Amino acid sequence: MDEFQWNQKKKYEENEYGNGNRAENDYGGFEDRRRSRSEERFQKRSPVLMVYNLNAEKFNCQRLFNLLCLYGNIDRINFIRNKEGCAMVEFEDPEAAEEAAENLNDTTMFGSSLTFEESRKGYVEEIRNPYELPDGEKSFENFIGDKNNRFNSPKQAA
Repeated sequence: MDEFQWNQKKKYEENEYGNGNRAENDYGGFEDRRRSRSEERFQKRSPVLMVYNLNAEKFNCQRLFNLLCLYGNIDRINFIRNKEGCAMVEFEDPEAAEEAAENLNDTTMFGSSLTFEESRKGYVEEIRNPYELPDGEKSFENFIGDKNNRFNSPKQAA
């Protein structure tokens, strides 16, 4: 067996028996081929954010819209009935959702520290009969085509 065949056999065994996620790079070192969960999630980003710790007495769809529309156009907002102080916000663009989460996470508003997380859902469902929030406003609002959305195209939002 010559050196070339030996190296081929060695690479095959590494792939077969455990080191298959490591590949030799151009610099003689090894790099890991496995993708981390965050890299996979980054590729399949959701335009929907979960917002936690909202002050239920102070926040409604319009106030949350005013806070978040600085980062990009918002399509829908839905306050979740069985989780007080929790809302789902659907952005037009996943990058806008990511930027809003990065900039506003752990921000204190109305005495509560807001937490933003990417949702596993890809969109916010239309709610036909929204419930009433403590301030009398509806728990769901659709902002698609709303004149208060600032950007006419994703390029403008960037």
